[in-house]
Amino acid sequence: MAACSSNKPTTQPQPNNAPTGPTVSNNNPPPADAGMTGAPTARDAAQAFLDAGKAQDLQALSAVWGSNQGPLRNTEDRAKLEKRELIMMCFFQFNTDSIGSPKAAAGSRVVFPVTLTRGSIARTTTITTMPGPGSRWYVETIDLPKIEAFCQKPPN
Repeated sequence: MAACSSNKPTTQPQPNNAPTGPTVSNNNPPPADAGMTGAPTARDAAQAFLDAGKAQDLQALSAVWGSNQGPLRNTEDRAKLEKRELIMMCFFQFNTDSIGSPKAAAGSRVVFPVTLTRGSIARTTTITTMPGPGSRWYVETIDLPKIEAFCQKPPN
């Protein structure tokens, strides 16, 4: 985990006049689920989780990481959750991802094989999703040891 400590995301302060929500253009209304946590489908939850990790976006990650009770950010200690997210960020140093076919699991869970690639390194892991409140889906777990290679410094 020592390799992860130097890759902490930084947060830039926003000016007081920065937009606080989705920008709406004349032609593109915000998505129907804007501002909601979780995702409308199990696959969408897995993809949102990967996208948030790749973007090093702690807020987006915390919106989709959860359980049948909803996002963990609503039930876990914030400081502890943020530490877990920061550690997890080193595992998301990949260029491409591919989500495979889902498999049903106990408790209405859906498990996806996921292949992550960075340069010549490709690793396959699993993401387990589960339904939560309001018919929303959350990522319950990701098998991090299988993608530990992404926490190591890339070869020159």
